[in-house]
Amino acid sequence: KKCISQEIDHCLSCKGDAKLHRENESSDIGTCDYQGPGCEDNYYLPTSDLSQCFKCDNSCRKCSSSGNEGCTSCPSGSKFHINTSGDLTGKCLPQNCQSGYYQSPSSADICLRCHSD
Repeated sequence: KKCISQEIDHCLSCKGDAKLHRENESSDIGTCDYQGPGCEDNYYLPTSDLSQCFKCDNSCRKCSSSGNEGCTSCPSGSKFHINTSGDLTGKCLPQNCQSGYYQSPSSADICLRCHSD
């Protein structure tokens, strides 16, 4: 791996199958971790570069893209507000389902968007 210092989170690239876990897309440095084909919790694998993982929004436990609407699961105590039917991304918000959403009959931790018609 290439690093800019001896600090564990100052890597520029990683050896073998390890992925560079960066804090955000504008950062050039990160930590090397091997997590198999994916990324560790709270990081996502962008389709543009499969050798790096980027940090999820702080509200997400897992995500598939950046921002607070790219969450795929939420930490305990948050409700998962799914963006649209058929899309498994959304945002994590505390407590009850927000206006425009209703509680899923299959899970108390999931809020589904109300139909617009």
